[in-house]
Amino acid sequence: MTHKVALNFSDGKTAFFDVHSNELLLDAALRNGVNIPLDCREGVCGTCQGRCESGAYTQDYVDEETLSEDDLAQRKMLSCQTRVQSDASFYFDFDSSLCQGGGTLNVSARVEAVELVSETTAILRIDAGAHDRRIDFLPGQYARLKVPGTDEWRSYSFAHHPNEHNKLQFLIRLLPDGAMSNYLRDRCATGDAIEFEAPLGTFYLRQVERPLVMVAGGTGLSAFLGMLDDISEKKCAGYPVQLYYGVTHARDLCEGERLDELLSSPSGRLFERLIDRYALGSGISGVQPKAVVPLAAEAASRPAEHTALPLRTVIVKAEGDDFPGLARNEYFCMSVAKEAALEVPDFWLSEDGKLFVMSRFDREANGTPLGFEDMSVLTGKAKYEGSYEMIAKAVDIYTRSDPEQKRRLFERIALSCLLRDGDAHMKNLGILYIDPTGPRRLAPVFDVVCTDIYPELDGRMALSLNRSKTFPLPAELLAFARRLELGAAASEAIMARLQDAYHTVAARLASDRRFGEDDLLPRIRRAVERPGVKPVTRPKVVR
Repeated sequence: MTHKVALNFSDGKTAFFDVHSNELLLDAALRNGVNIPLDCREGVCGTCQGRCESGAYTQDYVDEETLSEDDLAQRKMLSCQTRVQSDASFYFDFDSSLCQGGGTLNVSARVEAVELVSETTAILRIDAGAHDRRIDFLPGQYARLKVPGTDEWRSYSFAHHPNEHNKLQFLIRLLPDGAMSNYLRDRCATGDAIEFEAPLGTFYLRQVERPLVMVAGGTGLSAFLGMLDDISEKKCAGYPVQLYYGVTHARDLCEGERLDELLSSPSGRLFERLIDRYALGSGISGVQPKAVVPLAAEAASRPAEHTALPLRTVIVKAEGDDFPGLARNEYFCMSVAKEAALEVPDFWLSEDGKLFVMSRFDREANGTPLGFEDMSVLTGKAKYEGSYEMIAKAVDIYTRSDPEQKRRLFERIALSCLLRDGDAHMKNLGILYIDPTGPRRLAPVFDVVCTDIYPELDGRMALSLNRSKTFPLPAELLAFARRLELGAAASEAIMARLQDAYHTVAARLASDRRFGEDDLLPRIRRAVERPGVKPVTRPKVVR
């Protein structure tokens, strides 16, 4: 038995076709070349919504947040859930041209691999290389997969952009008792036959004409991975791109960027404008664009520079046009700190010198978060308010007068003074702890740059020392050490160690090709080695 239906569109055009008994209206429309826009096929998204003008119909399922009781009373319906019970007509409030796409493909493929990332997340890889032509889709669209051994179909977004070999990948949320979830957990094997229909969906990457903000949770990352792949390959992002990615548990992180890919990517086009000012809760801020990037799990051995890391996340910072050479600048300064045996996180510089990559220090080795409070929170002062004496008092209070933490604070301040770092503000120093009631310690050194080489900045320190923001003479710095209850010999040894580390790093990086293409290193050396106190003549720039 069949029923005649008419689909009326807002541009005045009408499509007529037959619907088989118990056939979904959407399936009948697609079978007749009318590609009604859709995104989920689950009665949730509302993309295929219309209104029945005449005739009888039923709906399998409609999410209450998609169509309300009032909507249903007005005979609004979802094409993907509607079964026509008589001849009928439906109205859709969009142009008929939206239904004139190229249609979908029904493809037979093979399971290539399945990776159970966690109890709730899986990665399914499918090989459709036997298909006679390239499977084309727009980044962000999805496919309907038939669960092998059943009549059930499930929809999943492509986690990549199209490729010549038709290698497909999907991020899948594992449910306690789902048709696809049970198959992946219990029965899935390499070589299994699997069918799918694609492409589907109206959620896809359009022409990038403005800054993009992408927000993804869990396996919802899948669609955005395809978009980012496309942006990266076509180099079409002339605007900032921000991706915020969250999961319920750290173990659910999947498809993290391999660090070697980040470091070898020419100029890091995809990541150079990612901005995440919440990288370490309240602790990381400053003039550089930065992003927290999840990493793929790797071997447990300690890596060399430019290799993948066994880390959950890293902080990726990129220089902008305002402060050229900033990534190399920070790499130089952090290298001095490391050479001088100050506590620093692991860090790297990309092969082209455009990205500075640093491991997170607010995590234990197993990924457990540590407590971190920056000095702005502990003192109640804004980033550029207050003094280093105020920070010293906070360190004394919160570390219970631990002499070791006072020594480390002096090392940090002396480092900034030596390297003419005018951005050692309240948020770039802080306290770490596992238990708020237990021991607390000063955070490792981070965010150190020689700001003195940038003429648009004012050439002064971020906070005052001895009631002045002018960089101090050695005698004034030693006076600060005495107030921290450091002996003269110990404080002088620290300053000498920092000087030796500076000269060692400057000599080493002079032969590094990443520092040989411009005058960045000579400018840093001139700023650091200039004798005496530099007069302040430049206006203060508010950041």
